[in-house]
Amino acid sequence: MRANVNARLTLLDHLPKASVGAEIGVHKGDFSHYILGVVRPRQLLLVDPWKHFETEEYSKTWYGDLGPDGQKIMDQRHDAVAARFAKPIAGGVVKIVRMLSADAAETIDDDSLDFVYIDGDHSYEGVSADLAKFHPKVKRGGFLGLDDYSLGNWWADGIVRAAHEFLARHATVVTLCLDNQILIRKL
Repeated sequence: MRANVNARLTLLDHLPKASVGAEIGVHKGDFSHYILGVVRPRQLLLVDPWKHFETEEYSKTWYGDLGPDGQKIMDQRHDAVAARFAKPIAGGVVKIVRMLSADAAETIDDDSLDFVYIDGDHSYEGVSADLAKFHPKVKRGGFLGLDDYSLGNWWADGIVRAAHEFLARHATVVTLCLDNQILIRKL
């Protein structure tokens, strides 16, 4: 017998309830919705620049190659996320941080987050930078999750290579590795 498992939702089951976390790369907020429903965080930072990138490197991403109205489309996505989460924003549970993740990390205190879920720039450089910048923000015993932990697609080996290099340099434990999700606990 074979059971279908949603790896992203399974990852959420491992995160502490009523915690403080950040999602890097929000897009339209679909996974944010699940984080709020499953984890029920005290606070969730939604970090995304909602910026159109016109370079060839990002042409196959959700935020590249959108044509001449690219930034207008990204602004509409941001506005839709703000409207979608208006109630939790008003209640202080959700905070939208519209900036590049590296810049956003500079605004967050060290050891203040229980988890960070990284699903932003999938390039090797982007994932390496997110791991380096957000690792100090996560409390000891907290979690760093990565989406699309796999080979292929436009990012080639970028996510896997960045994750393996990070694991080799930091005191961590892989708590979950399922399908294309990996969850790392900071020691």
